[in-house]
Amino acid sequence: MNKRSGVFVTVRSLIVSYIFTAAALFLLALLLYKLKLQQQIVSAGVMVIYGLACFLGGFLSGKGMRQQRFVWGLISGLCYFAVLFIVSLIISHGLYHSALTTVLAAAICLGAGAIGGTIS
Repeated sequence: MNKRSGVFVTVRSLIVSYIFTAAALFLLALLLYKLKLQQQIVSAGVMVIYGLACFLGGFLSGKGMRQQRFVWGLISGLCYFAVLFIVSLIISHGLYHSALTTVLAAAICLGAGAIGGTIS
């Protein structure tokens, strides 16, 4: 596979990941509204959604590239987190209130992407 197809596969996996994220966050918001969930549960739910989205993106990247699946899954998770981080900086001047939570989100995104790529 050449570099161009790697970019295409990564972008495609990111689009699918963000569509999944939007749908899952909508569902979480609906649950928050209906069940009056606590902040801790919502925060954990957001992290789980990030992990599942990165796993899905890594899985799709690994399937699309067929070689070095771990690396392509890791790249997918990294790109997912990078876009998330940049958009959050632009919109709210920060991703989370603490650096520890930001590092945790990054670790979840990279780890889940790598696992998804490996399993593919």
